[in-house]
Amino acid sequence: MLANRLKGTLVHSGSHQLGQVARGLGLDDTCTQAMQEVFRTMAASWHDLPASGNPAWPSDVCDDHSPYELSMTIEDSGPQLRVLVEPMDRPASLSANRIASLRLHEVLRRNYGINLDRLHALENLLMPEEARGHFVAWYSASIGKGEALDFKAYFNLGCLGRERAPKLAEEAFRRIGFHKVWPTVVEMMERRGGGQDELCYFALDLSHRSDARAKLYFRHHRATAEFVDEFCGVARHYEPGIVTDFCRKMGGGSEGPYCSKGLVTCFNFTDPSDSRPKAVTAYFPVSHYARNDSVIQERISSYLKEQSLDTRPYLGAIEACAQRSLQVGTGIHTYAAVRWMEKRPRVTVYFSPETYGRLPASANPYHTPSLPMEMEQDESATVLH
Repeated sequence: MLANRLKGTLVHSGSHQLGQVARGLGLDDTCTQAMQEVFRTMAASWHDLPASGNPAWPSDVCDDHSPYELSMTIEDSGPQLRVLVEPMDRPASLSANRIASLRLHEVLRRNYGINLDRLHALENLLMPEEARGHFVAWYSASIGKGEALDFKAYFNLGCLGRERAPKLAEEAFRRIGFHKVWPTVVEMMERRGGGQDELCYFALDLSHRSDARAKLYFRHHRATAEFVDEFCGVARHYEPGIVTDFCRKMGGGSEGPYCSKGLVTCFNFTDPSDSRPKAVTAYFPVSHYARNDSVIQERISSYLKEQSLDTRPYLGAIEACAQRSLQVGTGIHTYAAVRWMEKRPRVTVYFSPETYGRLPASANPYHTPSLPMEMEQDESATVLH
């Protein structure tokens, strides 16, 4: 565990932490250096921001407004390391961040050969000059052993107001050739009605592969585990009960409704001729449903063991991420996610660098309406070694 918060610029501390996590996952020097280089590229627009003080821009990437997030995926084939970044410019504003993002497109194409065809088709739709809300665009890079770098772009469907998100999503699918999916999406949105299942993000693989994904994200307000499980059933590769079990394990036994922060689902569309998504990932905001990060670590470790997945990469990653005791509070872990493919799970854990501090107590209520007091009292904290 790092004894003190890293000093210097935010990019320097982020690159150092990324290297620590990569080594914790067991990645070799080639993978580590590739990720550090791409992080510095994606974060170049805020390269001289200090790794302390107050945020120049209240980024929505993490609860503490850090403009980047680390994550790692565990599956049978081995771990994968990811980093998500929000480009920013100065003076900080949505308009400035939009311009920084547009510049980054060409840098990534020139340096890494990303596919800009679909991105260009959506720029004036999902990155409008009059954008409002929490962000315009985010970008991620990932790598695993023996893998090439993989890139994604994420857009805010609320950039013109929450009420216009469905129209933006429908047009985005149309522009990239997915003409058949919208009736399925409409049916999904109408299951509970009242905007309780909110369209929030649209994402693209920036790849030249024929199966490059378009991804649609929902946030489910005050939903139960059972409802989210049923919602996930629209995906072709999904087994009923997976999400209910995952939510129960991540929520300390609670099956909701989850009222502190809504769960998120992401549907992957790869075949323009198919009206249904191929796969789905469910995200549980673990930092909002536990007393501290030590409790979260125990829950994630237990779930990995139950699924016969190696816990060592995760434990190595959390040790590299933690710059304080896990028992102090929550905020190091942000989400845990599960995706089920070919009868096996893929688990992803997301970490905040806590650049601007851990979650305040008021932003981290432990209880959900269905979580009894005795369950909290029975939680056993574990110590990170």
